[in-house]
Amino acid sequence: MLFQRDPTVPRPTKLASPYTGPFEVIQQTKNDVECRHLVMGNIRVLHVTRLKLFVGTREEAYKAALLDADQFIIAKIHYWRGNPDKCSEMFFYVKFDDGDMVLLPYSKDFSAAAQFEDFVYSEPQLFPLRFNAADAPKRVTAMRKEPIVTRSVTLRYMTFSILTCGIGVMTGSMHSTFLMRT
Repeated sequence: MLFQRDPTVPRPTKLASPYTGPFEVIQQTKNDVECRHLVMGNIRVLHVTRLKLFVGTREEAYKAALLDADQFIIAKIHYWRGNPDKCSEMFFYVKFDDGDMVLLPYSKDFSAAAQFEDFVYSEPQLFPLRFNAADAPKRVTAMRKEPIVTRSVTLRYMTFSILTCGIGVMTGSMHSTFLMRT
């Protein structure tokens, strides 16, 4: 379903559609229709007189809902820069599904993406971004208080010394020392 914007209120932009959505109908009670936005997932109760049937496939409806909500599909997050302790100073180089590559500042909307969560867990330096601003300092302090544990592993022709701490592993092989985070 498409929902007609309030005609007495100006549209967000001159070229914005007079309709928002598409929405998925959950239930109808008399003239009130409970609907869920296909992309954002928010539920609204809409009046039946301002609804219009969306004609198309579910995939077409999803693409239209992405545009309506000003959302884009993230293909990959390539790298980051800034201070992980201050979200307002963080930037991420992001490739979108349509091929665009943009340096995006940290935002609540961006941090809610599944790709962002996967990227943060793959980069140990971004440990503070796994938590909200109030909880992050407590988690970092707790992680720093964890003891460093030493283990030795002997493989054929090589001996590794592994130092593990809260978020990382330091390994050594032969005469070289590498820092690996897991």
